[in-house]
Amino acid sequence: MEDSFRLGETDINQVTIVGVVRNATRAPTNILYKIDDMTGPPMDVRQWLDNDDNIPDEDQDQLYPVNSYIRATGHLRAFQGKKSLVAFKIAPVTDYNELTMHILEVVQAHMMLEKGSQSTGGTSAGMGGQKQNTGGRPTGQQGLVNDLGLNNVQNQVLTMIQSSQDESGVNVSVIEQRLRGISRDAVRNAVEFLSNEGHIYSTIDENHYKSTDSY
Repeated sequence: MEDSFRLGETDINQVTIVGVVRNATRAPTNILYKIDDMTGPPMDVRQWLDNDDNIPDEDQDQLYPVNSYIRATGHLRAFQGKKSLVAFKIAPVTDYNELTMHILEVVQAHMMLEKGSQSTGGTSAGMGGQKQNTGGRPTGQQGLVNDLGLNNVQNQVLTMIQSSQDESGVNVSVIEQRLRGISRDAVRNAVEFLSNEGHIYSTIDENHYKSTDSY
């Protein structure tokens, strides 16, 4: 399959890249970036636009300028041998420590995948077919959530969102009700963190979220 990507024995579908914008072109329906993460030629990153007239201008997807750094999370695609990314979340890098953090995330992902391969005799049966998230980190199994460096509240919130089968996702108020021992502010902060890190995304409104594993 042309859209099939593998890292060792693990299928890769969803990744996050952090890099500098080399070119940005806005069309009526999408924005096309060329993002350079210094690992090879700049990659095409396409973000489809929501042209809903009811959405305020300040909430519309913005065009990030050339030479700025951004973090893009999305799904890998290939056409005629050329890789690209269809992004569902793009955010500016406001703290350059994020670049170092991303490199460490990538190193961690490789170590996790190598460990998984060795523990199964050269195959990654326990991780095969997992989708990838930020920094290439596998998140398809709830047992791997703690390997993402999340705290206890973030772990519980993400696990609950991952377990949802509803097409519209989980309402934040439902999470608050089920996690009664955790304050409302703590739940909201965890949701905001998970969204910013690309683990979850909003669906029908800003109160419903799904895991990016099910995207």
